[in-house]
Amino acid sequence: MESEQRGPDSFNHPFLGKSCTDSCDEPKIESAVIDLFEHDKLTNIIRGYESSTFGRIGVEQLVAQYRQEPVDIVHPVLLIRINQMFRHGMTPIELYDVTRGVWKVGVNREKVQFAFAVYHGIIREVYEILTWHSGGTTFSSRPDLNKEFTSSDRYEFIGRLAPKQIRNMYLYKSVSKYFTEHSQNPLKYVNVV
Repeated sequence: MESEQRGPDSFNHPFLGKSCTDSCDEPKIESAVIDLFEHDKLTNIIRGYESSTFGRIGVEQLVAQYRQEPVDIVHPVLLIRINQMFRHGMTPIELYDVTRGVWKVGVNREKVQFAFAVYHGIIREVYEILTWHSGGTTFSSRPDLNKEFTSSDRYEFIGRLAPKQIRNMYLYKSVSKYFTEHSQNPLKYVNVV
């Protein structure tokens, strides 16, 4: 073998995570290494251990995560927590599709002007809602939608990015004060009467 002929110290490939002292270090290192590569060229089903927590993240999102600047919402909005489906590095269409549906919403949905994609209490995107439709009746890039999620009591919206002025008011700000502690419901109406 070539490496045996050159000797053990001449092997020119870096190793990451040598001498990990904690067993939880290894999965985090694996996740970081996976994030170094272009995701569409990898065959991994899972992007790495808790990649949404420890993985690649944009500067704006990192600042928002630690700043936690509270926001006062003045428009009629629907806060949509997408904690289970969100991951850093999502494409804009992936983020839109996990935000827009399919949800158990009542008639108040018609009074909502904007939908906020919320991950860990931070607004990740703001959409202007154009129309509501029965769940599963519009095109979606989500492969996880099945009959369970497309029942007659679920809805999805068609929308677009909110105007820049509105997005600047809300994007990357904290809405934690709008959710009660231990609230399990992923939806919260604000300024809807």
